[in-house]
Amino acid sequence: MKRSRKIGTWVGLVLIGGGAFLPWITANPLTQEPALLLYPAGLGSGFEVWGVLTLTLALAAAIGIRARVRWLDSPTVRIGVGLVSLSVATEFIVRGSLMSGQYVAGSGVLMTILGGAILVATQLDFPQSLAASIALSDHRFSRKQ
Repeated sequence: MKRSRKIGTWVGLVLIGGGAFLPWITANPLTQEPALLLYPAGLGSGFEVWGVLTLTLALAAAIGIRARVRWLDSPTVRIGVGLVSLSVATEFIVRGSLMSGQYVAGSGVLMTILGGAILVATQLDFPQSLAASIALSDHRFSRKQ
């Protein structure tokens, strides 16, 4: 594994795992409405919603990398971990945005989305593939015809 991919992988996994410990929703500071009597899931930490799943997947991928477990130490598994983390966190934000506006996305869900995006992008060699496609398009259009 290249050094840049390794760094991106570990950053993504740490962000996904760390997002499980932080709140996924917080009270909206712009509203002056009285507090709800019900305690919404995710106000304490991500473990109240999808944090258990995302942390388990991130830990499994990390153990696979460190212990070199063949079926866990593959880009396909890491892409799957990133996509699942992205999906559940995005679904949580979309579903949560339908509430009365009393709550907004917390730092944990945003951290999980960022970690999932970094993990998927590094496994797909996004920076290198983007640079290669730009160089190819520059080469095509710079030729004299």
